Amino acid sequence: MHTRSGLPKMGESKGMNDSAAANLNFNNPLYLHPSDTQGATIVSQILTGAENYNIWSRAMRIALLGKHKLGFVDGSCTKEKQDDSMKEQWERCNAVVLSWILNSMSKELANGAVFFQDARLVWLDLKERFDKASGSRIFAIYREISSLRQGGLSVAGYYTRLKELWEEQSFLVPIPSCKCDTSKIYSEVMQQQKLLQFLMGLNDTYAQARSQILLMSPLPMVNQAYAMISEDEAQKTITGSTMHGPIDGIAMVAQSRGRGRGRGRGGTILECSHCHKKGHIKEHCYQIIGYPSDFKGNRAKTNKTGAANQAGLNAKGEGDSEAHSANTVTTSLTPEQYERLLELLKQDSETAVHALTGTGPSGWEEEGDW
Repeated sequence: MHTRSGLPKMGESKGMNDSAAANLNFNNPLYLHPSDTQGATIVSQILTGAENYNIWSRAMRIALLGKHKLGFVDGSCTKEKQDDSMKEQWERCNAVVLSWILNSMSKELANGAVFFQDARLVWLDLKERFDKASGSRIFAIYREISSLRQGGLSVAGYYTRLKELWEEQSFLVPIPSCKCDTSKIYSEVMQQQKLLQFLMGLNDTYAQARSQILLMSPLPMVNQAYAMISEDEAQKTITGSTMHGPIDGIAMVAQSRGRGRGRGRGGTILECSHCHKKGHIKEHCYQIIGYPSDFKGNRAKTNKTGAANQAGLNAKGEGDSEAHSANTVTTSLTPEQYERLLELLKQDSETAVHALTGTGPSGWEEEGDW
């Protein structure tokens, strides 16, 4: 209903605007979903200043895009572009977007932006103040990428940290996005560089997997390399060999000796079933396999005991076969290995037998036991 002047009565304009807003399509930036409230927080990041502005602004742009409200901060949806019947709806949407921005800022920053009436003006003000792609920040990112090492991190944790740095690097130093051949080559070089950076920072325990990846032609993408290393990590976890660095046989002997000489797994004391002395097992008993030339123990005492025990074994018909089996360890050595064995016996007989014959540590507690 209209007055004589042809203008709608008071309240009639509001009703018409509400009707138009109710008929808006979901994809229209002026559409407000029931969940689009002013008290909502659409990102987890809280803007504190220049140190996290890049991450915050990127998160906000993604969230606003998902809600079809990015146009309120990038200038593609302004009040001037709207019909008169929709300008009031634009004001509502602008107020909601402005509230989302304020809710994601620290209290100190929000207090200074609360007097703005346009969400885009707040966005531009923050960009001007904190979007500083300075050379010092770019340098810091490059330095952290080049010095980052896995260390005590899992492969997933190490790779996630690298990706965070790569994303910030690409934000500050954008990669050409055109479809020309030069851009394609540049993108491939950057992918290869990321692959090498990822492999360089891995622990030495993945040296074999790293070598296999580098031998592939063409080189895989960094995501594919990460999947291969993760699979290798899972296999090492299953086999219980998740050690950060290579370990050889001698080092394994040192680790086993760290649990105590003459002890088995779990720290239990070994006992020979032949001479009944502690600190070794029957397969490594000197009474059976023979004494080393530089043995300093009480040979006479042990020979007497050994003779009686050997006689008992011979009576049972067991001594000869067991002695023959044990003596195979020494008789199978070459002259050069035997000379090397004698030298190593002066240092540590247990380590020498394990290193040269692979029969494991002898398990003797001390020569004085004899």
